[in-house]
Formats: sequence, structure tokens, C-alpha cells
Amino acid sequence: MISKSKLRDIDRNFDAKVAFLADRKVLDPALGPVLEKLHECRNEMYHRDKLRREVLQPATLIYFDSACTALEAYKPPMMAFTGNPLGPELSRFTGGGSGFLKMDLPQRIAAQLRCEVGLDLPQVRSALSLYLIARLDEITDGITFVEDNLGVPHLVRGDAMRLVQANLAANPTLEQVRGKKYPYSKADMEQWRSRISALESITDKHELVREYAAIEDAFKPFEELVEKAVMAVDREVQLQIDIARGK
Repeated sequence: MISKSKLRDIDRNFDAKVAFLADRKVLDPALGPVLEKLHECRNEMYHRDKLRREVLQPATLIYFDSACTALEAYKPPMMAFTGNPLGPELSRFTGGGSGFLKMDLPQRIAAQLRCEVGLDLPQVRSALSLYLIARLDEITDGITFVEDNLGVPHLVRGDAMRLVQANLAANPTLEQVRGKKYPYSKADMEQWRSRISALESITDKHELVREYAAIEDAFKPFEELVEKAVMAVDREVQLQIDIARGK
């Protein structure tokens, strides 16, 4: 039995749908994180108008391949077709005909669709790696921008990384900021780059997306902190420029 609240969640929430099917082994559990991450990319574009162009093509190819994987897992108890002849949507996979269809039809359709579309794994892997590296480079550039434009004397390398994570509402001194531990450090940046380099050795497309998702999820909170700090510093810089110009 499934509660009404859970049914409502499954009806409204994509991740809940995926989890429900994976829990019952209707869908390969290994596919769950892949679908959830790709759906997150879709939501960023559809709902928040945030388009990551570098990841669009590889994400679309892997999403298509994931749909083929789900189709392969579809094993109905029987299949029959009463019309004559078959429509073009099915006849190109069956060679025409009517009546009872072969039970491996979903698997044959998935195989043919993969063949027609193609999935160049090295190309996808390279695109995802370059995309992640570009985002880490933007984080590094953002930290440098904060250090160079914050207007705080006696800053040293590493202070900006601490400042973007510190609670500045309490007006701490620079010494107090340096004295605290924070979730992210230079070592994390180096580890993320190492994990990106390790993507090169992954030969399974779904494992590739799972690791891509794990890396992105690991640095995304820090990325958002840096972006917020860069915007705040940039606004202040522009304000001082306007004041100097008498605006």
C-alpha cells in the first residue's frame, strides 16, 4: 500500500518517480542518479533560464541513451496489435506485419535507436571534463577578483577563500576570519581537479554521468558562495566608480 501523500509526491516530483521505480527494480537503480542530475539540468534551463551551453549536447545524448536503457527494461507480459498494417512508428522496427509482436520489441527498438543516433563516449567525456574545468577556473578567477578588489589592507592569498565562507554579518576582524575552519579549502579545489582528470578512465556512460554529478554537487555550494561574493564586490566597485565620476 502507498500512502496518499507519497502518491501525491510521486505524481508531482520527478525524483520521487525515479526513486519509486528504482526501489522496485522496475528501473535500474544505477540509472537513478543519472536521471536526477540530467533532470536538474533541464530544470535550470526550463524554470530558471540558466543555460550551460557546454553541457547541453552531451547531456542530451546521455539523456536519450538513458531513455533507451529504460526502454530495454520494459518487459510487458504480452503485446498485440489489431490494426493492419502497422503504423510507420512501429513498422520501421518490425518490418511491417500485424498480429502478435515479438516480446523483445522494446529491446530491439532501443538497440536500433542507439545505432541511429550514436553516442560518442570520448566526445561526451571530453565535453563534460572541459565544462567542469571551466567552472573551476571561474571559481579561481572569482576568488582572485575578490582579493584584488575587496579594498581590505594586508590580504594574503587564501584570505578571499575564507572571507567568502565567513559570516561577515558579525563584523569579524581579519584575524578572527583566519582563525576559523571552513568547509572548503585549496585542497578541495585540487581534489576536484584530480577527480575531473580521472573521468578519462571511465568507459561506462552512466558511471561517467554519476561521477560528473558527484563532482558538480561537491563544488556547487562553494561556487555559489564565490559567485555571490563576486557580485557584491563588483557592485561596490561600480558604486565607487560612479561616485568618483560624480554620478
